[in-house]
Amino acid sequence: MNTDSKTTLQAFGFNAFQQLSKKKQVKIKATHNNIVKILLATWESTFLLTDQGAIELYGFKTTKLETLVDKWNKNDIRIKHIFGDIVIGLGIIDETGKTYWWCLQKDKDFQVNDGLLLAENIKDAGICQNMGRLYLLSVDGKVIVYDLKQLEKKQYDVLTLPRVSNMAMSPNHVLFAVEGITPIYGLGSNRMGQLGIEQLQHTDTPVALEFFDGLGTMISDDNTSTSQSTTTTTAAAAVKVSCGPFHSAVVIEHDLYTFGWNDHGRIGWGNNNNDDDNENNIKLAAFKWNDSQNNEDDILVDNVSCGSKHTVAIDVNGIAWTCGSNGYLQLGRETNSDEEEDYDDYFRPCSLTNWVIECKAGPWSTLLLETTRTTMSDR
Repeated sequence: MNTDSKTTLQAFGFNAFQQLSKKKQVKIKATHNNIVKILLATWESTFLLTDQGAIELYGFKTTKLETLVDKWNKNDIRIKHIFGDIVIGLGIIDETGKTYWWCLQKDKDFQVNDGLLLAENIKDAGICQNMGRLYLLSVDGKVIVYDLKQLEKKQYDVLTLPRVSNMAMSPNHVLFAVEGITPIYGLGSNRMGQLGIEQLQHTDTPVALEFFDGLGTMISDDNTSTSQSTTTTTAAAAVKVSCGPFHSAVVIEHDLYTFGWNDHGRIGWGNNNNDDDNENNIKLAAFKWNDSQNNEDDILVDNVSCGSKHTVAIDVNGIAWTCGSNGYLQLGRETNSDEEEDYDDYFRPCSLTNWVIECKAGPWSTLLLETTRTTMSDR
């Protein structure tokens, strides 16, 4: 794949706030030709990075949000990541790893200054609203935790974990991909089995997911990730995690494992689904090219992202696969469910022909960044 080629953003799903397109349609499939990165997708707003280095805000806007985005653009802040919630607050990580926070709560004074500097040398960050915590992942694999209500005090804890390569979180729980024999840890709510741990409703401290015990020894050093515009070759690239509000997904050695609440097929177990056997179970996801085949396909997965009631994955050939609810056309393809709300228990390919290099599932939407294939044989 030529990483210098033009990228196109395909966005489909819930558009009531015009967060995917300026067209006034609740359900939509939109194309944007000038986008190079998906920065953040919330219920009602989407932040995108253009090929000119500017941040574009789609969807619900407040004066605070517009002022903040205008500041980022005017000050030429080179942002590589935006995290948070447009009601609680937003944070950024710049290209140097410095991490700043702006509080957006109604009962707090909003000052569009340089933001609150939380830390330096950070590569990822997010908030877990229902736990009231903000998590920062440092470049050396440490996880720093702030209390969202006391950020101004700049007091934090460091979680006791093996070296963390990446993390993901929902409003209810957090997953960590770590180095070691057991590569996945989690904390937060397990009410719907989204931590995959038996006889546990909630944990405030990280717990190893025993199902994955020993799989850390299988991770090779020559794994290559193609889901980003630049290629990385590290053992850490072999493990990816993602969280929806009530389900989770883990990629290890290109195998996709899903667990949690399987309502509307969001964890993509296909005919392996057993409603009486869902909670705390972890299984391999089920992939099918079409309805006419009896057997499932073996798909090598490169990355995954969980929405509220759907999941999107990219395979090593740049093909996007989706499962779960299609109530807002967020699967990017047709489904043939007889249920009141359209959904699919299987991961099936989206109706795209180009090479997908990045995926992001909003709560009820899917955003795919793609680049042109040289030939269809690239599949």
